[in-house]
Amino acid sequence: HCGVSNVKLRGHLALTLPDDMTTLGMRVGSQSLKWELGQCLIFDDSFVHDVWYTPQPNVNDNCSKSAPQVDLEIDSQQKTSSDRIVLLFDIWHPDLTQTEIEALKYVLQCDQSED
Repeated sequence: HCGVSNVKLRGHLALTLPDDMTTLGMRVGSQSLKWELGQCLIFDDSFVHDVWYTPQPNVNDNCSKSAPQVDLEIDSQQKTSSDRIVLLFDIWHPDLTQTEIEALKYVLQCDQSED
């Protein structure tokens, strides 16, 4: 998907990431990106971009008919995390002048007040 314009840049701040980062990725245009904990990724979301996450199957999942049932005793201190929590935010494109930003704020405010 892609954003409707390039007046804002999109930020991603990784708060929690899976232990296995090989199952997770992001592409903006033709560039592949990876999150790092506590680091921001800033990109122009008017370019086509997508995110993929393929969690590894749970070997103890009784609903999975193709995977054999395996009993594993896992110490609670050694469990891995598959959670991905990323804070998304927008910032004005740095090439915009203050006058352009004020005009865009006005237009966006008018658009929202008509709903």
